[in-house]
Amino acid sequence: MRYYGRSILGLLTVLMLCASCKREEPGHSELIRQVASEDVKERLAAIEKLVPVATDADVEQVGAILLGNGSEQVRAYAAYTLELAKNRKAVPDLIKALQAAKPGEWLIRAWSIRALATIGDERGNEPVFSAIHADGVNDADTRIEYARAFAVFKNPKSVPLLIPMIEYDNPKNQATINNLNIAVAKALGHQGNSGALRTLQRLLDNADINTARAAAGAIGKIVGENFDEPVQIERFMTMQLPSPPKAKAWMQSHAN
Repeated sequence: MRYYGRSILGLLTVLMLCASCKREEPGHSELIRQVASEDVKERLAAIEKLVPVATDADVEQVGAILLGNGSEQVRAYAAYTLELAKNRKAVPDLIKALQAAKPGEWLIRAWSIRALATIGDERGNEPVFSAIHADGVNDADTRIEYARAFAVFKNPKSVPLLIPMIEYDNPKNQATINNLNIAVAKALGHQGNSGALRTLQRLLDNADINTARAAAGAIGKIVGENFDEPVQIERFMTMQLPSPPKAKAWMQSHAN
């Protein structure tokens, strides 16, 4: 009985310590409340604490914030939280948010698209395509996230919309345009459509080496070879690409 009593006492001590530890950190409901805070620092701190421990129920509550009446920034950060959580339970709410976003709510569109692509659930494929196709793609940030999404999802219908997104000369915002062109090149490579080869060849002439490298990598994916080395990029810049049906044979004949 003496040892049994000590065991009980020890257990109670541990439980009390654990309870006191839990009181030091806000519970899940408090963290979710803070995710909806208008204070950016409070919001980011809550997201950092919530994501590693988020349950399905937490994901549903964050989804309610995304679909709620808060400011666009708060709702966009809810989408960001769902992206970090990578929980497939969030997919329906992200799709609803994307479809309900107004034309001017580019933050909601861009971050919902990014979350759907990060989660990678095939249910997000067609809604991403349909939402962008219906609304049009006007801002660079949304175009970048759209392109990145189709470096994850396979959708042949995306190719005719991806190609016109490329900008070859825009000195006003070159860093953003480089990111856009890289994202589009990777998406075209993922789609594997030989009709994009001429567009990708033109990107090889880009002054930005990362854009040229992305284009070469995309060409490699389409024709089944690895064309991402700088020396091969330089060689491509001086060659004329044949019509798409002959492209693979041509690439292979010039591989060495």
